[in-house]
Amino acid sequence: MTEMTSVGVDMTAVMELKELDDFIYDIYISGPMTGLPNFNYDAFNEVAQKIRILGLSVFNPAEVFSGRTDLDKKHYMRADIAAVVKSKMLVLLEGWETSSGAQLEVEVAKACGIECVGVKRFYKMVGRILKDLETNKIQPMQFKHLQEKAMRK
Repeated sequence: MTEMTSVGVDMTAVMELKELDDFIYDIYISGPMTGLPNFNYDAFNEVAQKIRILGLSVFNPAEVFSGRTDLDKKHYMRADIAAVVKSKMLVLLEGWETSSGAQLEVEVAKACGIECVGVKRFYKMVGRILKDLETNKIQPMQFKHLQEKAMRK
């Protein structure tokens, strides 16, 4: 039986795809782009940079198609939805609720059991570690060791 979302996404097919592939991104950044200055790339890139400092893999939609902004929206959405189902968590930028694309990404993520957290909450979760990494109080290799130890528990 096919399960369709309110926006017409075949979630049965999405779930089958998710089961076929392993996660390849720790974090997917979701947020508004259309109609914002520079497509909100500055906000996306700032969050992506901080996530990478943590040693996590990130899918940043601002980097898709080498940052091009002249393609039809369907091309971006196809790449984005494919990345959403391969991500462990979505980090939601401020204003995501006003974006039809971000709303779709969140709906797909939730249907796939992928956690969605606001960027402020995400920073609270990782704030101390991020600050220590940025000020060199701990080194990336030390953090990687702590990460691996936590994953074994």
